[in-house]
Amino acid sequence: MFDFLLDLVDVEGFGWQEVLDILLVAVIVYGVIALLRRTRSAPVAIGIVSFLVIWRAAIALELETVGTLLDLAASALPIVVVLLFQNPIRRALLSLGRNPLFQLFATPADESVVEAVSLAMLSLSSQRQGALVAIERELGLRTYADSGIPLDARVSYELLLALFHPRSPLHDGCVILSQDRIRAAGCLLPLTTRAQPSMRLGSRHRAAIGLSEETDAIVIVVSEERGHISIVRDGELRIVEARELRDELRRELIGISGSEPRPVAASA
Repeated sequence: MFDFLLDLVDVEGFGWQEVLDILLVAVIVYGVIALLRRTRSAPVAIGIVSFLVIWRAAIALELETVGTLLDLAASALPIVVVLLFQNPIRRALLSLGRNPLFQLFATPADESVVEAVSLAMLSLSSQRQGALVAIERELGLRTYADSGIPLDARVSYELLLALFHPRSPLHDGCVILSQDRIRAAGCLLPLTTRAQPSMRLGSRHRAAIGLSEETDAIVIVVSEERGHISIVRDGELRIVEARELRDELRRELIGISGSEPRPVAASA
């Protein structure tokens, strides 16, 4: 029963392969924990780990009936894990795909899109008009786009202002951008369930965090109450200035940073 403990303290033949093996396992475990902490799947992961501990304890204590039942349940565990953690698994694979080694295959966004979005958010912020924009990346947002009104229009400063005008019937929903196109407007997003009482988040901010927890989208929020511009990624919300927003979008969508602003053909 405790033979494996003796094997652990047996350091004979312990070489660099074993050290590398331990380091790789530590990195993988740390990455999984860091990924789950940014999602709503952490309690589920804790439950699965608890199940595994109980299962192995029942086998070690030779509890035949309990062990047999848990063996049957464990046989379906891989399928359950894939179903419950499909979004975190997607996010992990997408994070690997965003590695600079693989970015040669990615299609960068049009710089005019960054300029139009940045200028529109600045204008809406100065007028205290609320806005919610989700920019699609590797993980598609079709499910959320289908909940709104399809547009398939080219991204422009004027169109974004019109969509978020207080008298527009679509101003309360989210506008989803895909490359240089506005795919849909008035879209419904999942609200985050994470408790953040100190931030007193409104529905737009909760929806932005909720979407960023489920996908790799970049979400921009303009507060109707204070006019603050926020950018949300991986469940984390950060208030930014207009110039900072523009640089962030250029860095994330185009791979360019720290450049001087260029004029865009748009009327204020």
